[in-house]
Amino acid sequence: MTMAAPKLKIALAQHAYECSLHADALGRRLPELRVRENVDMSVPPTLRVADVRRAPNEVFARFVSEMQDQEDELLRLTGLYRVLKPHLAVYYRHHMALTDQVCDSPTVRMLKFILIDEEEHIRWGQAIYEEMADIPPKRRHALEWQMHLEELLAESGGVTGGR
Repeated sequence: MTMAAPKLKIALAQHAYECSLHADALGRRLPELRVRENVDMSVPPTLRVADVRRAPNEVFARFVSEMQDQEDELLRLTGLYRVLKPHLAVYYRHHMALTDQVCDSPTVRMLKFILIDEEEHIRWGQAIYEEMADIPPKRRHALEWQMHLEELLAESGGVTGGR
């Protein structure tokens, strides 16, 4: 990224670090749920890590590519903090509401803590958005970009690909 402002770089680095912790925790939880995909059965379940680096489908891959390849800072931040992160937060809450609260309690607990960080990230993103989209033409352009990304995300079926 080519973010000029140090406060943006520092915040984004912190968010990236926290998201890497979330991804690691989720990657360690999936094998415990008996998700069988290229599992080395000689490794104990608590030491296995899921290898889930593929996009759920091509449209989602395009969504991610368009979002991250955007050169305009405001538009990149709009994609991340007004489209992707809110989508993830909604999906996590949805999963928590539908899953078995007893059998899947480790996942529910994990998602509760992940949501604390994600909701903080979203609030920060909204504040930065308000600061950067300070005139109507910038805001209009950002909202049009947001709508484009939301349409792609909906077409893809979201982070699960509609599964």
